[in-house]
Amino acid sequence: GNYSFQNCSELTSIEFPTTMNNIGKSAFESCTKLSGKIIIPKNVTVISERLFAYCPNIDEVYLHDTVTDIQTWAFFECKETKITSENDKNNTLYLPNLTNIGNTAFYWCDIKSIIIPKGMTKINPVVFHRTWLENVVFEGDISSIGMSSFIECNLQSITLPDTLTSIGDQA
Repeated sequence: GNYSFQNCSELTSIEFPTTMNNIGKSAFESCTKLSGKIIIPKNVTVISERLFAYCPNIDEVYLHDTVTDIQTWAFFECKETKITSENDKNNTLYLPNLTNIGNTAFYWCDIKSIIIPKGMTKINPVVFHRTWLENVVFEGDISSIGMSSFIECNLQSITLPDTLTSIGDQA
């Protein structure tokens, strides 16, 4: 449920049952000793709001290609946490069914390269702020990029799609 293990400062690891299909909002927020690799079950399609916010010691969170929505602040200030998936290509995060990434979802996470899938039509504000993002590839028809979406990144390569009509301040 929501807030179920929030602020459990001594929690160091999690292993989810493979049958699980929902992890509530802020379920592990501020579990500052949480570390290692966390595998999100395949039946979980929504990465809930603030799920791992303020968990700076997680090494890796592994997502399945069934994920469709990563909500606001899901990985906020996870600092050194690498977000990976079963479809990663050459260290490039790829979630083919993703349709939404909420505001500040990946703020200060270890993402170096991402493919934005066809199902996404916009990049919300502050999504990749302070990531180590170097490369972005758009598969589909993005129409807008929100403010501060890519601020303080290490971008080296981005090809903006012809469908783009709006770019926010400090994007």
